[in-house]
Amino acid sequence: MTRMSTSIVAVLALASCCTPGGREPGVRRTDPGIARRVVIEDAGVGLINSITVVSRQGKPAIAVGGTNGVAFLSMDYLEEQLVRFEGIRMTTAVPVDVEGDGLFEFMDRGGSWSPVKLVSHEGKLLWTFPDEGKSDRSPAADQMVAGDLDGDGKAEFAVGMNGGGGLFVLGKDGRIAWRKDASNVHCVEIVDLDSDGKPEIVHVDGRFVVIRDRFGAEIRRFLFAVHPLTPLVRRSMRGDTEILGEMGGALHSFNSFGAEAPRVPSPGGHGDTENILPVLFNGTQYYAATNRRSYDHTIGFLYVYDAAGRVLHEEVFSARVKALAAVTDPSRTDSELLLVAVGGQVIELRKQ
Repeated sequence: MTRMSTSIVAVLALASCCTPGGREPGVRRTDPGIARRVVIEDAGVGLINSITVVSRQGKPAIAVGGTNGVAFLSMDYLEEQLVRFEGIRMTTAVPVDVEGDGLFEFMDRGGSWSPVKLVSHEGKLLWTFPDEGKSDRSPAADQMVAGDLDGDGKAEFAVGMNGGGGLFVLGKDGRIAWRKDASNVHCVEIVDLDSDGKPEIVHVDGRFVVIRDRFGAEIRRFLFAVHPLTPLVRRSMRGDTEILGEMGGALHSFNSFGAEAPRVPSPGGHGDTENILPVLFNGTQYYAATNRRSYDHTIGFLYVYDAAGRVLHEEVFSARVKALAAVTDPSRTDSELLLVAVGGQVIELRKQ
């Protein structure tokens, strides 16, 4: 196996040469305790659009998804497997073990009004939804997620549609199992909210969050007048579930009954906030936010800050940040590594 890391630069000094309004890529400021290095120069998957941690042969691995394929890496960034897609471009490529056999297929979670897809473990297209050329369901899919809804050990797929197209659940073959009415379903997740071993479906429905049982029956809904984040649901430091949104640069967190926690302000910055990811550094909760400028794909911004909005790290890139991930730091259990994907490159940030 070959190491995909160039392991550049350990710690960066405070950068003060760039003006706040400049477009020049580089680190604008950083805390002396932040260590930054490029761990992947080119994953061989095209433009990277996802980073996830999966289990392979009983061990954790990092899956780096891109427009043209997915690379599986060990936790120290050694390449274990590279799967290239055959004549397919993916918007957000995420591995999923559909059959429960230890082999990963790859789903396109969607975005940019493109059909969602499922690709075999060999990189061949299995199905798309909605079918290419059909317009009887909705203009497009917003997002797809996989999970075992019926308890048979195999994955089903929940697909949220825009334009009033509703919420669909598909079998592993892409055929429709059922549909529920909804307006713009920008985000959808399958998650066991109450830890009873039976997953729920959590999705956005316009200005509301709706929670359904695994068969589609509505359990409850609550007002959610913010922009949903992806992932929509995550486990907090306390172990309970949080439903996340963003408005005005601030992070909004709700429990599964709609009660909102105190908002976390962002430090502000340039353009529109695209994503906010909580990340644990040395036992303390921090946040990473990515910003973009309208439809300009030639510039992107990253801010890492604490709960009071104090910036630890600010960086400008010559492309948008397309994926963020917080993975457990192998050297300590109370800390995570922040992985940042820009173009074909992945950067690691850690708090020393």
